[in-house]
Amino acid sequence: MTTIVQKFGGSSLADLDAITRVTRRVAAAAEAGHRVVVVVSAMGDTTDQLLELSRQLTNSPDPRENDLLLATGEITSMTLLAISLNAAGIAAQSFTGARAGIVTDDVHGYARILRVEPEEVRQALAAGKVALVAGFQGVSERSGEVTTLGRGGSDTTAVALAGALGAEVCEIYTDVAGVYTADPRLVPDAVKLDWLCYDDMLELAAHGCKVLLDRCVEYARNCQVILHVRSSMSEEPGTWISARRDGEHHSEVSPFSRVISGIAHNPSRASVVLHAVADTGPDSVAALVRTVTDVGVPVEDLYAGPADPVAGTVDVTMTVSGEDGPRATAALQGAQQALNFSSLSYDDKIGSVSVVGRGMRSDPTTTSEFIQALLAADTPTYSMTASDKAISVTTSSATLPQVVRALHAAFGSSWTP
Repeated sequence: MTTIVQKFGGSSLADLDAITRVTRRVAAAAEAGHRVVVVVSAMGDTTDQLLELSRQLTNSPDPRENDLLLATGEITSMTLLAISLNAAGIAAQSFTGARAGIVTDDVHGYARILRVEPEEVRQALAAGKVALVAGFQGVSERSGEVTTLGRGGSDTTAVALAGALGAEVCEIYTDVAGVYTADPRLVPDAVKLDWLCYDDMLELAAHGCKVLLDRCVEYARNCQVILHVRSSMSEEPGTWISARRDGEHHSEVSPFSRVISGIAHNPSRASVVLHAVADTGPDSVAALVRTVTDVGVPVEDLYAGPADPVAGTVDVTMTVSGEDGPRATAALQGAQQALNFSSLSYDDKIGSVSVVGRGMRSDPTTTSEFIQALLAADTPTYSMTASDKAISVTTSSATLPQVVRALHAAFGSSWTP
C-alpha cells in the first residue's frame, strides 16, 4: 500500500460544489488502496477577504493575531472536506498544522518549517482514514503559537508531509493543467511541459511562476519528493517534477546544449530606495538587509549608486515582493535613525520577466535574442540581469503581458521537449 499526498488550492475548493468534486477525487484514491493525505488551502479568495477585513481595522495588524485570523481559512476548508468525505462513507480526520506536526520558527507571516513530526497523521492512516491537513500553517517551536508560512505555503506543507511520510508522490492540484512555457492566460499558445528537473522548476518559481512556490520546490529537491502538478478538473497527466526523467518515457537532454524551460514573470515587485545613506561599510549594509529579513521579508535584489559624491553618501535600492513591500518599508522607517539614511521612496508598480533555463550564458546568441525581442516589443525597461540559469528584465507592471508574449515568441523553437 502506497502513501500519496494530494494538495488542493483555493480555486479547487471555491464552493461546496467544488468540495464535492474534490471529495470524489480523494475517495477514488482511497478506494484504489492508497493511504491518502490531503492538504488544503483556504476556499477561493478567503485569504484575501480576511486580509482586507484586517486592513480595514488597521494598516499594521498584530502579527500573532493576523496569523490566527488567516489560519481559520484553511481550517474551514479541511473540516468541510472531512465532513463531506465522512458523509460519502470515506473515513476521514482533520488536523490543523500544529496537530499535523508542522514545527516552524517564530516569524509570523513568513515562518519557515524546521521539522515535521506527523505522528497523529500516521495514526490516522494506520486506522484506514484519510488525513486532512490545513496547509499554510504550523506551530512555533519556541512559543507554541500558530504561525503561517506565507503565500503558497500550503504547497510547502504538502511537500514537507510527503517527505516525512515517505510518500510515493505529492500531487499538486491547481486550476491549470501543469507547468507551461509561459502563463497560458497571457500566452494562448504556451506549451505544457511533461517534465522538469527540480533545479529548472526552482528557477521558474523563483522568477515568478506561480504554479509552485520556490520554497516548496526547494523542499521537494532536498527531500527528493516527486511532484505531479495537474488540474483538479481533469484526469489528464500534468507536469512531473523530479531529479531525472523516466528513461522509458523521456529522452535525456544533452548536458552540452542550451535548454530553455520557459518564460516566468512576476507582476508584483516593489522597489524600496533609501536615499543618502551615510554609512556604507559592510556592517551597515548588512544592517540594512537584516532590518528587512528580520521581519520575514526576503531581499530579491540589492544595489547602490552614488547620491552625493562630496558627502560620500549613496542611494541603496532593495527589490522585494509587492506583497512584502509595506512590511519592509515599515521596518526600515522604524530604524531610520540607526540606519542613517535621509529619506525613503517606494514604487510597487514594477514587475519582472525572465527567460529561464540552463547553459544560457555559454550560448552568446541567447542574450542577443533576448534584447532583440525587447526592442521589437517597444516597451520601456529599467534594468537587466543575466546568469547561466536566467536572463531577467525589470519593467512597468502595465507592460508585462506585452514583454512576456514577445519573449515567448522569440524563443518558441527552444522549449525543452
